[in-house]
Amino acid sequence: MEWIRRQLNIVWHLDEGRDYLYFLRPFQLVAGYPINLRPVLAKLVTIVRLAAYLVYLTSLIHKIYYVLYRPEDINYVSFVSGGITVLVAVLLLMIIFTVHYDAFQQLGDFLNDRSFAQDHPQASKIRQRWYRWSNCLILGPQCGIILILLQTWFSRQHMKKHTMLVIRGEPIGTEFSHFAYVSFLYFPTVGFFMGCSIVNAILVGFMGEMELLATCLGDVFKTVESQLGVQKAQNNRTAFWITLHDQLRQCAKRHCEIFTMLPKLQRMASFVFLQHHIFSLGLVTAGCYVTLRGPALRENVVLSEYPISVVVEYFIFCQLVERLQDMNHYIAEKLYGTDWMLELQFSRKFQREYRSESLTIGLLINRSQQRIRFTCGSINAVSMEKFTEFINLSYSIVMFLLSIN
Repeated sequence: MEWIRRQLNIVWHLDEGRDYLYFLRPFQLVAGYPINLRPVLAKLVTIVRLAAYLVYLTSLIHKIYYVLYRPEDINYVSFVSGGITVLVAVLLLMIIFTVHYDAFQQLGDFLNDRSFAQDHPQASKIRQRWYRWSNCLILGPQCGIILILLQTWFSRQHMKKHTMLVIRGEPIGTEFSHFAYVSFLYFPTVGFFMGCSIVNAILVGFMGEMELLATCLGDVFKTVESQLGVQKAQNNRTAFWITLHDQLRQCAKRHCEIFTMLPKLQRMASFVFLQHHIFSLGLVTAGCYVTLRGPALRENVVLSEYPISVVVEYFIFCQLVERLQDMNHYIAEKLYGTDWMLELQFSRKFQREYRSESLTIGLLINRSQQRIRFTCGSINAVSMEKFTEFINLSYSIVMFLLSIN
C-alpha cells in the first residue's frame, strides 16, 4: 500500500528534481524503445526482442497464408491482420526512435530544466497541472491495453482459433501455450501506443512551459514594480530599465529555447504520426467491419475496443496540436495585453533602452503569432480537420466493404 501511495503522489506532484517522463521509463523497457543502442547489453536485448517480434510476425503471416486455401471467419482474418499491422508498426517505430534518440533525450532534458521562473508564484501550479495531464496521456492508453488483455483472458479468447498458435491451418499446443501466445501480443501493443504517448506527453510539457512564459510576460511590469519596491527604487528610472531588461531577457531566452527545441519534436512527431495514420486506418477499418459483420457479441466487444482506443489516440494528438497553436497565440495576447505602451515612456536619456525593450516586445509578439506546423510525414498539416478526414475515410472504406458483401 505504501508503494501505491508513493506512486499516486508521483502522479499528482511534480517535486523538485523529479523526471518529467518518470512514468514513461518502465514502458520503455516493455516496448523496447526509445533506447540507447550504444551499450553492448542494449544491443543484445534489442536483437533478441527483434528476433522474437519477427518470429511472432512469421507465425501470423503463416496463419494468413493458409486462409487462402481454408477460408475462415471474419474474426479470424481481422485479428491476424491486426496483429500483423501492429507488429510492422512497432518495428518502424523502433527504427524512428533509434534515429531520433538524441532528440528524445534533449527534449526530456529540456522539460526537466525547471530553472525558468522558479520564483514566480504560479510556476509550480502551472507545471504540476500540465504534468498531471502528461501522466494521464502516458498511463491512460496502457491501462486500456491491460483492461483489454484482462477481458481477453476472462472471456477465454485465447481458446478461439483466431488467437491460437496455428501450424498448417490447425491449432497446436496446450491451453497454456495458446495463453502465452496471445499474451505476447501485449508487448508490441504497448509499443504501438507508446509512439503517440511520447509525443503527446512532450507536447503537453511544451504547453506547460509556454503557459508559464505567457504568465510571466503578462506580469512582467508587476514583477518589475515589485522588485523596485524591494530595492526602494520606485522612482529610479535607471533601476527600472535595468530590471525590465533583465526580466525581458529571461523571457526572451526561454522563448528562444522553446522554439529551438520545437523543431526536434516536429521532426520526430512527423514520422510517428505518418505511421500512426497509415496503420490506424487499417485497424479502425478492420475493427468496424468485424463488429458490423461478426455474429458473436462477446468477441466483437473485445475486438472493437482496440480500434476505439486508436481513434481516441488519433483525436488526442490532433487536439493537442491545435491547443499548442492556441497557447502560442496566448503568449502574444498576454504580452500585448499589458500596459507596455504606457510603461515604456520615451526620453532622450534612455532612448537606447526604450528602443531595445520595444524591439524585444515587438519580436516576441510577432513570433508568437506565427503558426507552429506539425505535419504527417511532411505531407499534410496535422489538425482537427485531418482527424475529420480520417474518420470520413474510415467510414467510406467500411461502407464499401459492406456493400460488396
